[in-house]
Amino acid sequence: MGTRCTIQFRQDGKSITIYQSMDGNPEFTIPYLQKFLKWNGTRCDNIEYTSANFVFYAKFLAMVDQTKYWKKEEPSEPQSLEEYFESAKDGMGATHTGYGIVDNQRQNEQYFYVVDLSAMYIKVDDTMVGFAEKYLPKATEV
Repeated sequence: MGTRCTIQFRQDGKSITIYQSMDGNPEFTIPYLQKFLKWNGTRCDNIEYTSANFVFYAKFLAMVDQTKYWKKEEPSEPQSLEEYFESAKDGMGATHTGYGIVDNQRQNEQYFYVVDLSAMYIKVDDTMVGFAEKYLPKATEV
C-alpha cells in the first residue's frame, strides 16, 4: 500500500480536499505541490479551478509516466496517451483511482497537507514546511 495523504486547498474560508493514495511522503509531495502551484500560475486565485487542475495535473502526469513505462517494458499495453484513453480497461492505476475529491474530514491518511492559496504557504500535519510564494509567477509575468 502506498503512502496515503490528503491535500486540502484553502482560500477565503473555503476548503476542498483531495485524497492521494500513493507518494504522500513530504519529500515527494512538497516539491510536487510547489511545481504544481507554479504550473497553475494565476489560477491559484480560484480554489475550485486549483483543486480541479491539481487532480488533472496529477492524473495526466501519471498517465504520461505509465505510457513511457509501457513503451519500454510492455509493448502489448497502450503506447500513447490516445491509446491509453481508448483502452479504458480496469486496473489503469492512477487514471481510475489514486486521486479523488473527499469531504473535509481526515481520511486515516499518513500525512495531511494544507495549501493556503490566500497566504501562499504549504503545511504538513500543522507544521509549516515551505512557502509557495516564490514558485508563483508575478502578476506582471502573466
